Amino acid sequence: MLQGSSWIQLESNTDGQVEFSWDRKLKTEEAKVLLGWSGNQIGSLIKDKTHSQLQTRIITMKQKVFLIILMVGASFNHTELIAREGFSVTKLRCENLWNPNIIQNPDPRFSWIVESSLRGESQTAVQILIASSPELLPDAPDIWNSGKVESNNNFLDYSGGELQSASDYYWTVKGWDNNNKPSSWSEVSTFGTGFFNSSDLIAKWISSANMEERAPLLRKEFEVTKNIKKATAYVSGIGAYYLHINGDAIGDEFMNPGQTEYEKRITYYAYDIAPYLLQGGNCVGFIIGEGFGAFSKVKEGRFANKNKKMGPFEKPMAWLQMEIEYTDGTKRTLISDETWTAKSSHITYNHFFGGEDVDARLVTEGWSEFGLDDSNWQPVEITDVAGQLEANMMPPMRLKEVYKPIVSFKPEKGVYTYDIGQNIGGIWRVRVKGKAGTTIKIRGAEKIAEEETKRRLANYDKLSFTDQHGGVGLSYTGDVFSNYTLSGNGIESYEPLFFYSGFRYLQVDVENPDHIESLEIEGVAVYSDLESGGNFECSDEVFNRLHSMTDLTVKGIMQSVPNSNPHSEKYGWTGDIHLFFDAANYSLYMLPLWQNWLKDVSAVQSMMGQGAIPHLIPNYTKYGPTTATWGAVLPIAVLDGYRYYGDERMVEIFYENVKSWCEYLKSTSDNLVVKGRWGDHVQPGVDESGGVIDRAATAEIASLIATAYFFRTAEIVAELAEIIDNQEDVKVYRKLSEDIHHRFQMVFYNESQGIYEESYSGDKAYDVFQAANFIPLDFNLVEENKRKSLLDTLVENIKKEHDTHLMTGIMGSKALLRVLMNNGYHDLLYDIIHQKSAPGWGYWVDVGATTLWQRWTASDHMHAMFGVIDEYNFNAILGIGSPNYGESSVGFRHTFIEPHITGKVTWAKGHLVTPQGLIGVDWQVEGSSLSVKVDVPVNATATLIIPDNYQNISESGKTVWHEGKFKSVDGVTDLQIKQEKVNIELSSGSYKFLLR
Repeated sequence: MLQGSSWIQLESNTDGQVEFSWDRKLKTEEAKVLLGWSGNQIGSLIKDKTHSQLQTRIITMKQKVFLIILMVGASFNHTELIAREGFSVTKLRCENLWNPNIIQNPDPRFSWIVESSLRGESQTAVQILIASSPELLPDAPDIWNSGKVESNNNFLDYSGGELQSASDYYWTVKGWDNNNKPSSWSEVSTFGTGFFNSSDLIAKWISSANMEERAPLLRKEFEVTKNIKKATAYVSGIGAYYLHINGDAIGDEFMNPGQTEYEKRITYYAYDIAPYLLQGGNCVGFIIGEGFGAFSKVKEGRFANKNKKMGPFEKPMAWLQMEIEYTDGTKRTLISDETWTAKSSHITYNHFFGGEDVDARLVTEGWSEFGLDDSNWQPVEITDVAGQLEANMMPPMRLKEVYKPIVSFKPEKGVYTYDIGQNIGGIWRVRVKGKAGTTIKIRGAEKIAEEETKRRLANYDKLSFTDQHGGVGLSYTGDVFSNYTLSGNGIESYEPLFFYSGFRYLQVDVENPDHIESLEIEGVAVYSDLESGGNFECSDEVFNRLHSMTDLTVKGIMQSVPNSNPHSEKYGWTGDIHLFFDAANYSLYMLPLWQNWLKDVSAVQSMMGQGAIPHLIPNYTKYGPTTATWGAVLPIAVLDGYRYYGDERMVEIFYENVKSWCEYLKSTSDNLVVKGRWGDHVQPGVDESGGVIDRAATAEIASLIATAYFFRTAEIVAELAEIIDNQEDVKVYRKLSEDIHHRFQMVFYNESQGIYEESYSGDKAYDVFQAANFIPLDFNLVEENKRKSLLDTLVENIKKEHDTHLMTGIMGSKALLRVLMNNGYHDLLYDIIHQKSAPGWGYWVDVGATTLWQRWTASDHMHAMFGVIDEYNFNAILGIGSPNYGESSVGFRHTFIEPHITGKVTWAKGHLVTPQGLIGVDWQVEGSSLSVKVDVPVNATATLIIPDNYQNISESGKTVWHEGKFKSVDGVTDLQIKQEKVNIELSSGSYKFLLR
């Protein structure tokens, strides 16, 4: 059967021939493509038999063919062959992106996923075709034909002729299976190139000469007098832009182009604008706002982080270069320059932190349409920008899930409160009808009054705004809101364009409620539009809630860079990022964002000099050098990014940055001991009454933790050097790590007590024992013969001194969880995680949190730095080993799957999206039996590890293990008992095991 109105059928006849029939609507050449033949391969073998509705071709086949079903897809001539027995190439990516409209790399990497319905399949060879037009594929690629390349990698780097700037290309892939039989050609994918030579970027940065705190409108009229073949707009802005052509908004991005280290690099996007251009008069326009980079002085009463001017620029700017190609072969370039005009918009105030105000009475109708009388508009101002333009190679921010109120109240006249049921990073959207000139004030908060979270919003509540964006001792003051003044023209819709925040609760204040006829509000999540990274669920609701909280927190802070939170900070705090690195990968396919953000790390490192990096990246606040603990994000992101996604280019590109950072730490150390600042950040303590209290820093062990991270940094440099085969550096940095290890023992190990501690003369009200000792265990700084004794002491501390509670901040909590998990203390971890009293993750669940908090009991309600909990969900309960801890191989080419199976969790299922494809696990305990389903992608293998508690093991009804003997089954290559565990070796495919 064919999808749509065309079809094709193959049937074997009694003469050993195969008869091909297809709908007359399907052209003969299209049918040839469907059948995988071209030109003379079929022409000399067939004989026409024309019928009224059918065309028939007969050829002799050596093998028996019963029936092959084919589909029409979105590739050449709209047809695609389902490959032999399901072996197919899918999910094509260029530079790790699906159909990117712009890339910067002139020698891009192409990657794909191979799928098959059979077990034990692998790709043995590949071929890529690239053409300037989809119609040229697969028969006449005019750009590149890789030829058949023997490789089992599902990626290939471009090695053809020079790609042209500002061009579109089309590509397809064919793979060969392990029997050397080819798949069909994949669906055609596309990619566009940016400008490879900076001299080709001729547009100018423009802005309004007199902004007066408004987001200006910019416009330019032009004529089109020929038929258009292709038209592309290359666009950028500081801090954010929205492009309009002939009255239409172009694209669906939010606050493009996103954050970068603007003084070094600014990204631009590409848009296909041919459908929007008209014969005759046209108009192109921008509305630009302060966004991420052009932060003006904070308005009185508005919130701003530390009350500083945060950006490097004084006003928002726009940049456009429009390339038009006509059907007659001629071309035209239109740019942003001094011929554009500007005018204030209806957005009367916008600030990254403080909010946005709109007066709908000031809307300029038709401002981006041809023929507008713009005689009162002013000439634009040409501005100067130091940062270099480069193509944006990361998915943009977009509006995502919509959350409607689950309850709403009117605590007093003119005040309306709402609970959308979920804490989000996003915007509010209002639909309102009322009298012109009436102003409504919209505010969001993460909390009901004060710190109350467990109860739901009540009809008497007004929201707490005084402490909504910070904790005790932090200079986060001022309000965050939108003022919207109605135009009076029917039902009006408003959502911020240049501002987002973090909130679960909403409050609308109306200055004159009698002037409002109707009012609706909802929350809309906003985050970078990355692919999904994985999914998890199990029989235990606490673990399910914690996974959901982690997943939604990761999304809630992922606004073009990995932020700390979406409201009070909105920055890439380096320490936070390396702590939730794995959790982020489990939520979203993060590779494009990591690669983009690491460019900013490199940029700001070059600005600071001596290899130093700051606390925040991008470093708008001009912070000085950070500590080894926070700066560890650079080596960890490079190594773990390579391990997880298998892209060795991360190592090749950023190796020198990591090495320079390590050398900076060495140069600023005191005989290889480095200073810290925050230590085990936000570690809990206990007050005189026994209540849990939080604090920002743990200076007692700041140097201990920082030196441990210095040791890990040196280790990573050696590992990276090994990857790029720099053997000299391998020796140097292995020796450095050994020397740091030795100094660490001398300075921080208390031989008489058998524990690690730091000499500290300040206040010791907080118990730092757990963090001070779990971190050395996690980093393998503890000598082998002392590990068990130290771990026993820690377990006793948790159980007896802290009633099975952790007493760790963000660094210590990650180490605690990893050490206990890797040493089999699952029952203890279960109890720690399920504690309903603080500190602990279970406390958050019990009080009704919907995202992860910054601290165990206080402060803001969306921080991902405690996201290590999702590592337990995926690595222990689901059992998928992480490449970042050596539990699986680089890029998941081989995955160790070892679900932790006890009576406390009776089933779990989920998957991870890996570079090889989807790895899935689904296990369930039923009485004395265990069922385990496993999906292993093509080009990968796996080891399933389960307890040796079962006498009989079958796979899809076939015996694999019985009376101590292994019986071979398709795809199951081996089974052995190791250390009281069953190790089952699997090739690619889907499996269903039953153990009794």
